[in-house]
Amino acid sequence: MAVGGVGFDGLHRQAKVRADGFGDRSDRHSVVVGRVQDRPGRRGLHRENPRLQERELIKPSVIASALADALGRRGVAESLAKLTAEAGVAVFKVAFEQWIADGRGDRLPHFIQSSLDELKEMAA
Repeated sequence: MAVGGVGFDGLHRQAKVRADGFGDRSDRHSVVVGRVQDRPGRRGLHRENPRLQERELIKPSVIASALADALGRRGVAESLAKLTAEAGVAVFKVAFEQWIADGRGDRLPHFIQSSLDELKEMAA
């Protein structure tokens, strides 16, 4: 399956590289001198283009798969690795959206911890 001119295997390799080194910048936003520069025009483009929407939906799945693979290589059972990876992607997605809305570039760790705490509370 090809998405945006890149096959699934290519996206999976990219996700593994980003998961290992956590990438250099977001696909939807740029970090500029410690603050986030939102690019709302890009969001509008995604809303209008079904191929870009599909690609945006596939990315978290590819990242979760790469994370689950990495956890599996470290000896984590397959089902726990998948669950942990999916939960981690969900926590990051919520935190990232909050971070962008906040507009301050130095608070991403705060939002990640807050999202993780909320997930733990719901699971308790």
